[in-house]
Amino acid sequence: MTTNESMCMDKGNGKFYIDLPIDFGMYVDSYTIVSDSHRYKNLNGAGEIPNTLISKTKAQEFKTRPQDSMRIMRQPIAYLGGDNKIVVMYDKYTDPISFKMSYYRTPGYMNLFEEKPCELNIDVFDDLVTGAVDLYV
Repeated sequence: MTTNESMCMDKGNGKFYIDLPIDFGMYVDSYTIVSDSHRYKNLNGAGEIPNTLISKTKAQEFKTRPQDSMRIMRQPIAYLGGDNKIVVMYDKYTDPISFKMSYYRTPGYMNLFEEKPCELNIDVFDDLVTGAVDLYV
């Protein structure tokens, strides 16, 4: 599992976009680091608020409309958008500073004929080799 903290956020209209890392495999959890929020008033520094992961289709319900301008969100909402980005939506009372995400990364290239050590656990490596041999035979 890898943790990535990002400062390059494209903020605007109650949401920001973060580029997913190249080695991104599967989402685990994420946090929005804020300087101010309805949850953390008058912070001396920054606070972390966990994000709630939802599907992209469910995110359509949270689009900002004029009548929703005073809505308070208990937690920022994250969803995996297109173009290898994660989108985080927040309310007008939240001032995000940065974003932190934990994820499983895709394993690197593995070749059985090279002497380069495999980054996988030995048990996982043995299972992969056994499975490959079983498929071949």
